[in-house]
Amino acid sequence: MDNGVSSAKCRPLGTTEANWCRALDGGTGTCITGILLAKSIGVAPIQASLSLILAAQPLLRSRIVDKQGQLCFDIDDNVLLDIEIINQEALQPVENIDRSAQEPWLQIVEDEMNTTFPQQKPFRVIEAHLYRFPNTDNLIIVKLHPAAADHLSAVGISSQFMKHLQDFVIAEENGEDLQELIDRRMSVELEKRLEMDDEVLPCVEDAIPPGKARKPFWAHGLDVLGYGLSSFRHAILPLENVVDDRKSRIIIADFGESATNKMLQMCESKSSDLNGLLIAASLRSVAKFKGTGSRGEHYASVILLNCRSMLEPVIPDSTAGFYHSGILKTFHATETEPLLKLATRVTSDLNEAVKNRKHFTDMGDLNMLMAQAMGHPALTPSASMRTALVTNMRDAPCHAADKESTSYLNLRDWVTCSSINGVGPCLALYPDFRYGCLRVSFVYCSPLFSAETMHKLVDDISSMLNNLDDQL
Repeated sequence: MDNGVSSAKCRPLGTTEANWCRALDGGTGTCITGILLAKSIGVAPIQASLSLILAAQPLLRSRIVDKQGQLCFDIDDNVLLDIEIINQEALQPVENIDRSAQEPWLQIVEDEMNTTFPQQKPFRVIEAHLYRFPNTDNLIIVKLHPAAADHLSAVGISSQFMKHLQDFVIAEENGEDLQELIDRRMSVELEKRLEMDDEVLPCVEDAIPPGKARKPFWAHGLDVLGYGLSSFRHAILPLENVVDDRKSRIIIADFGESATNKMLQMCESKSSDLNGLLIAASLRSVAKFKGTGSRGEHYASVILLNCRSMLEPVIPDSTAGFYHSGILKTFHATETEPLLKLATRVTSDLNEAVKNRKHFTDMGDLNMLMAQAMGHPALTPSASMRTALVTNMRDAPCHAADKESTSYLNLRDWVTCSSINGVGPCLALYPDFRYGCLRVSFVYCSPLFSAETMHKLVDDISSMLNNLDDQL
């Protein structure tokens, strides 16, 4: 296979990308996809599938290097990725003080998510592992560095990977020349690359349209001061263990087609959106858990926006990179406020913030606040490094891989999310649509919060979302 793509290229990391490097060193941001197959497959189809993705995504071919104190993406022409094979003994669900009983494959995903990228540079921004079990099950792990891939990127990459993988597995089992098929597919990707004006795309800060991020210097100072002062009134979940080492844990909530459609219909009828509904359900659940009654509390929420369509040049959603921006909002929530009323309020406030270009004007301020929390943990409650109650994606991505394009793989399950055991929220939501149904992967930091507490919250959130007629 011809691995030539282009000559080596390099660009410095932007402020947001560099911030994610620092966050990752502390345990936050490892973006992971775990794909469980009830089928035994060889390494060659996996490697070929990843090679096609790397050929199409320059940033994923890069290594992060330190050039005289400046972190850079060093993009080379190598699309081959070594895949570590782990022969795994059959596992049984483990239940202990910080991890609830769950499927063994998800425990492996958690362990991989809590194993960060090397701190010694240079290192590649993508890793892949194959876990083989005594039966025919295989678990494929793909880890992405947050500076090179946001959540939308990870979901798109996993969908594309599964489509490629099925094609290569079918070809291999049908006795076709796998190398010939790989070379043919690779030549198509190379032709696409030659048509691109510049394969090294800018960081998000450099792609903001002129004037859109403009804010007077004094306004930056006032906003940073305002964010800092507001943090003193933000309530979070009760901290349960601030001493022991921290790990990210996952709880998955699946919603059927009927419940998903009901959510979307209710959102439309109430001038809300899915993000508003998920944030509102999370806030209501915490208020109920803490027994705030009608008094309520103020909670900080960070909503992540995909900025690709707002940038210059416009960046396709299929392009890997970190092109999200966060908006920090404070919401007052009580046990008694109707869920859909709160969801409408959350949606309206966020829409107003976007209208006022907060996702661009406050980008630098939030980066600085994040850096301050990492550099001075004592500024956060009990040095927990919890900077918000909840985070969520404004627009839940849709998996492009349908049942037909993955049926031959005997796909049992898959998950995509990121670690938050360094700086981060109490609860991070990673929603996506698959086969027309909503799934939300909830990630929390253990043992700051116990599995019992978080399962209680997720169960309550799920109950509200599955019974929206009771929330009117």
